[in-house]
Amino acid sequence: MIETYIEWIFIILIAYITIFNILTGHLQGKWSIAFKRKLKRIYFPLWIIPYFTYIYCVWATSSTRPFLKQHILFAAIFHSIMAVFGYRATFH
Repeated sequence: MIETYIEWIFIILIAYITIFNILTGHLQGKWSIAFKRKLKRIYFPLWIIPYFTYIYCVWATSSTRPFLKQHILFAAIFHSIMAVFGYRATFH
């Protein structure tokens, strides 16, 4: 279950970056700094949803449940890296 989740996070992130850049690539130069800040305030909190989905997948799988504390830390680091990577790939 965890392997499938991580595969889907990568697939969705790649699709998001590709579609976002295709649809808004020509408009990004015209965005104001205030608009970029608003996007940043929305973008990073949205990563809490996949984080809790991952924690639920860990909790729901009996083989990973004993390592829940380690997975909480791993998930925080993993999702932070993915959030920064996605942000840098789309907004910079």
